[in-house]
Amino acid sequence: MKRIGIVGLGLKNPYTYAKLLKGCGAEVVAVYDDYPELVTEYAADFGCKAVFNLDEYPCDVDGVIIDSINSRHLELALYFISKDIPVFIDKPLSNDPDEAIEFIKKFDKCVWFSASPLRFSPLYQKMVLDLIASGRSLQYIRTAVFHTMEHFMKKEDKKWHDDPSQGGGMLVDIGIHAIELLNMFPHVDVDKITYMRSRGFYKDSLSGDNHHVSIRYKDGSMADVDLLCATNHLDYMVEAYTNDGRFYNSDEQRYISEGYDADNAYGGFDGVIAAFLDMVDTKKIPVSHHETLRNFKLIKQILAAEV
Repeated sequence: MKRIGIVGLGLKNPYTYAKLLKGCGAEVVAVYDDYPELVTEYAADFGCKAVFNLDEYPCDVDGVIIDSINSRHLELALYFISKDIPVFIDKPLSNDPDEAIEFIKKFDKCVWFSASPLRFSPLYQKMVLDLIASGRSLQYIRTAVFHTMEHFMKKEDKKWHDDPSQGGGMLVDIGIHAIELLNMFPHVDVDKITYMRSRGFYKDSLSGDNHHVSIRYKDGSMADVDLLCATNHLDYMVEAYTNDGRFYNSDEQRYISEGYDADNAYGGFDGVIAAFLDMVDTKKIPVSHHETLRNFKLIKQILAAEV
C-alpha cells in the first residue's frame, strides 16, 4: 500500500484526495499545515499522523501532495524533492510567475508535477482530442471559471487566496484553471494580450473579483479567458470555434458523463490522483514541465498587459 503525505490544507482538495487515495489502495499517513487546529482535525478524520514541525515529517513516504498557501509551495516541495520523494504540487505552482519559471528550469529533471485537476478531466481531454482528430483549424476559444470568493473574504485562514503576496491574487490562484484549459488546446505564439480586472461585488478584494483576458495569436486566431469571482456559483466552461464554424462546447451532452460535475472537477480529481500514483510508481511525469512553463509564461504576459 502506497504511503502518501499531505503537506498543507490551504484548499479543500486534500480532504477529497484522502478518500480517493484510499479508493486506489493508498493511504494518507501524515499531514502538516501552518494551522495546528486544521492538522489536528484532519489527522483525526483520516487516521494519520499530525505533524506540527516540518523537520519531524516522516520521510519514508512514497509521495507527497502539496496543498499549502501558494507562496510556500516551492519551499515545501523542494524539501521533499531534495529527498527524492515524488511530489504533486496542487495548482498553482507558485503565487509568483517569475519564481515558478525559475523553479521549473532549475528542477526540470526532478520527479514532480503541478496542475489543475481540470487538466485531467475526461470531459476537457475529449474536447481536445475531438478537435485534433477533426483536422479543423481552431479560430476562437473561450475558457471561463466561475468561482465565488466569499469564503476567501470571510474566513481568516482563507484570506491569503486574495492576497497577491501569498496566493498570487485571483488571476493566479483561480485563473490558473482557465489558463490550463486554454493551453490544453493547440496554439501558436501569442501576438497581443489585453487584461482587465474590476471589483464588481467584493469591493474590499485586494486582487479584484472580475477578470477578463483577450489574446490574439500570431496565426490570427483568438481567445478569451474569463474569471468571475463576483458570484456564488462554481463552474467551468470551454467553447471553441473552428474554421468551418464547428462549435465545441463543454456544456454539450456528448461531453458530460453521468457523475461529472463542477464539484469533482468533471472527473478531474480522480484523474489527478491516478496520475500522481502512477508517477509514484513509474517516476514518469504526467504533465510535462514544459507545459507548466508555458502556463506561467502566459500568466506573466497577462499580468504585464493590464490596461
